[in-house]
Amino acid sequence: MKKTCLLSLLLSLVIVVPSALHAQATAAATRGGISQVGVAYTVSNEDQYIGKYLQGMSFYGTFDLNNHIGVEGDVHLVSLFKSYFDYKESSYDGGLRYVLHYRRFHPYGKGMVGIGHATAPNPNQIVGGSTPGTYFLFAFGTGLDYSVNDKINVRADFEYQRWTNFPPHGLTPPLFNVGVAYRFR
Repeated sequence: MKKTCLLSLLLSLVIVVPSALHAQATAAATRGGISQVGVAYTVSNEDQYIGKYLQGMSFYGTFDLNNHIGVEGDVHLVSLFKSYFDYKESSYDGGLRYVLHYRRFHPYGKGMVGIGHATAPNPNQIVGGSTPGTYFLFAFGTGLDYSVNDKINVRADFEYQRWTNFPPHGLTPPLFNVGVAYRFR
């Protein structure tokens, strides 16, 4: 009886232990919980002043939930450095992003929602007299993060925003961003 119990205990350990060790290796290989915060130089071609470019700054943060899916939040101060006729524009958006990893390159696509705020000293300068005002927006974008080292990423990013209720037909500013981020593990 004693030998049978010892033999079945040994057989159980031989079957269970390798699968438990394998489970630890798989969990350690997952990639999640990586975040970064960064700052970028932003250029936007405006609907309000065709052919004129607003220049400003963006702040962004990302958090990767797993190897491909993550969240991103952006603050765009588009007219911080250069504006026309004191027209000011800023937007605050957040949403999901899908990222691929190939060595040091991390291309991604994103879909976001948020709010945009526009002001001008004279509302007659703006089509529809829509400023000052805060408007709902949605945005789609794509970009590339390049890992310089374990802590620093360089980013090139394009985001197309659509301010749906901006009179008379909405506002569609495309944003181009080039920046650098610090990555946390």
